[in-house]
Amino acid sequence: MSADEQQNALLNNSQQDIVSHTSMEARTTVTGQSSRTCSKGLIWGGVTVLAAMLIAGQVASVVFLVKQQSTITRLQQTTNLIQQKYTSNRNRFSPKPMMHVKPMILDMPIAYIDPNAERPKTPRPTPAKPLTVLEQVRELLKKENATNEIPEFNSTFSANLDLLRDSMTESEWQDFETWLRNWLFFQLIQEKMS
Repeated sequence: MSADEQQNALLNNSQQDIVSHTSMEARTTVTGQSSRTCSKGLIWGGVTVLAAMLIAGQVASVVFLVKQQSTITRLQQTTNLIQQKYTSNRNRFSPKPMMHVKPMILDMPIAYIDPNAERPKTPRPTPAKPLTVLEQVRELLKKENATNEIPEFNSTFSANLDLLRDSMTESEWQDFETWLRNWLFFQLIQEKMS
């Protein structure tokens, strides 16, 4: 091999090395970009799934609260009713404020006070008569349904029953008859047991 041939062979080898090196860098660059693109895609996918889960959790919470709203409303109404009963019972039995007149005895010097004189008695408030069960039930029914008046029953049983039937609708009367029949059975069962 001559020197020219050796130089040509070296030149060809170095050119092939340069070309293969360049193609390897190109392959590395393409592979690196695709792995970065893949990792960015995974990150965006994970963020999207996380956001979707957070939104689904919020939606589930709202649906639960909407379903429980009627229960919450009933509890609030019951609480308000209990507070009203409590305050009305407290006001009913609390003594009424009275004007206190300052006795003139306190303005007199000690030398002029008669030790045998009677001291004025403060009147004690009379406690309010407690409501009977009938009065409590009547008051509760008036509060629940102010449009229906409770008839006054002052006659015989059959006349009172006719008055009650006239004050009710047909469906209310049928419900009442059903209840009355069940009540009668209950009473008869109790008599047979004892």
